[in-house]
Amino acid sequence: MSKKSLKRMPPSWPSEVEYLIDNTYEPSSLEPQPYTVPLSNDHPIHPFTSSPLLPVASDPHMPSSLVKIKSLENVKSLNEQTNHPAYPGYGLFATKDLKEQTLILKYTGVVTSTKNESIEQRNGKGSDYELRFNEHYCIDGLKKGSEARFINDYRGVLTKPNAIFHEYIDLHSGRVKMGVWVRRGVVKIRKGEEIMVSYGKSFWRERGILND
Repeated sequence: MSKKSLKRMPPSWPSEVEYLIDNTYEPSSLEPQPYTVPLSNDHPIHPFTSSPLLPVASDPHMPSSLVKIKSLENVKSLNEQTNHPAYPGYGLFATKDLKEQTLILKYTGVVTSTKNESIEQRNGKGSDYELRFNEHYCIDGLKKGSEARFINDYRGVLTKPNAIFHEYIDLHSGRVKMGVWVRRGVVKIRKGEEIMVSYGKSFWRERGILND
């Protein structure tokens, strides 16, 4: 088993999905050279600044003790709420209060080049677990990934997302990762609340769900 994968899975982890502590690149030669560490103090410590430089942060411990995967059918507040975009599937919930601008966990998966996208992917019919990454790549958490693959879109549940996906540079390795951050303007995500992002209107348009 790869050092990037894990033997002890988080509770409710699907048996058909491999848990990844870090990204795996396919092919392995695709992995870019890391930044030289230590980095200059010009780099911010979170993405909510006007700086064009990527933020620098320490990798969160994985699996994360800050989150929990839950079946939406078992969430009392959703028992009568049928407009949740993922109901009756799963969601990711905070296990403690998470302050504004906190790096919660990493989004991991299989990283490939966008140059190698299939026709289906280019037409928006590829994996629902895929994120653009570092301009030239994408991360797919469909078959391999972390708890972040369970983060749902906020539409139909919240008025605004309480978290975002944003890249950062690991303080120790100099490697670029994809992080999940508590959104600026959100005082905190309270314990027990679902962590939600915006997938973007294009995600829903490509799937024929959003017309405006």
